[in-house]
Amino acid sequence: MGAWTVGHNLAGYLPESDVWAFAEWQDAADMYVGEVQRYADEDDEMAEGDGDEHPAMRATVDAILSDPSFPLEDGKPYGMVIEDNRGRMISLWLAWSDEDPPEGEGWLA
Repeated sequence: MGAWTVGHNLAGYLPESDVWAFAEWQDAADMYVGEVQRYADEDDEMAEGDGDEHPAMRATVDAILSDPSFPLEDGKPYGMVIEDNRGRMISLWLAWSDEDPPEGEGWLA
């Protein structure tokens, strides 16, 4: 049994945050878009709190998601690597996994 998974991590590292698993691609795609936007919003808020007057992660995410060359097509995996406001590269993905979701991670049927 497999699942569509959604998550994020520092590029090149294993995820330290939740990875969500879904039986249906559309549910995973909706979560992917929401998670990318949520992560960018939180990063921008943190940067503003640190005195950055022009945080740009959400603007970058919005530009990528609205680009016609990045349409979400049913049944396809997606990923993006975006620089956060601290200069770290963050990998965000929507991908199929042939393995059962690990214990304790989100599973939505």
